[in-house]
Amino acid sequence: MNYYRSSIPPVTLNFLIINALMYLIRLVFQYKYDLDIAEYLGLRYFQSQEFHWYQLITYMFVHGNEMHLFFNMFALWMFGPLLENIWGTKKFILYYLICGLGAALTQYGFFYFRIEDSVNELHHIYQEIIQISDETMRSNYLEKWTERMNEIYDSMIIIGASGAIYGLLAAYGVLFPNSYFYIYFVMPIKAKWFVLLYGLIELFTGIFLEDNIAHFAHLGGMLVGIIWVWIWKQKNKHYFFTDL
Repeated sequence: MNYYRSSIPPVTLNFLIINALMYLIRLVFQYKYDLDIAEYLGLRYFQSQEFHWYQLITYMFVHGNEMHLFFNMFALWMFGPLLENIWGTKKFILYYLICGLGAALTQYGFFYFRIEDSVNELHHIYQEIIQISDETMRSNYLEKWTERMNEIYDSMIIIGASGAIYGLLAAYGVLFPNSYFYIYFVMPIKAKWFVLLYGLIELFTGIFLEDNIAHFAHLGGMLVGIIWVWIWKQKNKHYFFTDL
């Protein structure tokens, strides 16, 4: 079987097109209607009033800016065709979506631990509020309490294909560990060490830096990808390689 075809296979091509179109649609809606579709299609925390089940899928196809879109699509263009040609259409779609879902669930876990103290404190306050005998005062406090809870839950929103893309990177590192990447096009590094390095960078930045990047979603996509490829390895050695 030839894994190195010149054309881009259908799923990878369609993912590239969908992501580009979604970004253009987002720009049009912002410009024409002053409406940001990321507020609706981005992934919310599951306890948020703004959460909808479809966001677990749609968040992967919405990007924040041109650079966010470019780097994710560049990586999809690099790794997608090879993996899709190896696995076939159905397996590639399944793997891509599972990595994206794994990324989302990992970020959920991180967000839960980040807000746990605030939520516990508010639950204690709630117990005090419901003990208030004055109905009007109790109602006013409950309204403010609900607003604060919603603010906490609504503070999480994830967009972008990065979790799924990190899954593709991880799969490449597992399948072809001894192939080479070139950092800044000069410094060679084996794929297995490149994946490990990226994972450590994401872990470090996720723990020690406070920014708007979902580092633990990236880690989740990588870990789920590695586990999934390992499962396939156990079932069929054909999908597991040691050299490129």
